Amino acid sequence: MRVWKHWTNEPLTTRKSGSGRRKGESARDDQHLLCIAVNDRTACSMQLSARWSTATGKHDGRIRVRSYTGEFCLPECVIERHSGLIPGVMVWGLISYHGRSNLLRIEGNLNSNGYVREMLQPDVVPFLQGIHRAIFQQDNARPHVAKTVRDICSSRHMQLLPWLANSPDMSHF
Repeated sequence: MRVWKHWTNEPLTTRKSGSGRRKGESARDDQHLLCIAVNDRTACSMQLSARWSTATGKHDGRIRVRSYTGEFCLPECVIERHSGLIPGVMVWGLISYHGRSNLLRIEGNLNSNGYVREMLQPDVVPFLQGIHRAIFQQDNARPHVAKTVRDICSSRHMQLLPWLANSPDMSHF
């Protein structure tokens, strides 16, 4: 309400002095930057930024390579970097006080049908049937909480320990 009253009394768009992001440079740094800009009036902002980073030792993380006409694709002017997907392997396993299952490699995306077909029925159900009063816990990933998975768990009388929504990952893998 206070802001609204102030706006209705004085419809100004100025902000309070001193508010906003703090400057990263001191007055001495500002003076040095001004000298760089005055000495070369034709310099663009990228050139000033490059000179500024070399003068202060601060770097913005970008690598700049100057190439002349016709040199665009020369090997000396090209910096290669990997920008594609990083290969990885997704595995699934079951551990308990009484033992562990074999690690299963998951190919591609896992949906609820694949979870039931590849993990629950062949591995989890037989493993849990061999343990007296076993309690099964899984995280809240979509394949784990799907209706088909819940139906399988209830039909096999599997006791599930709920996974809280904001709990940390307790995976040992």
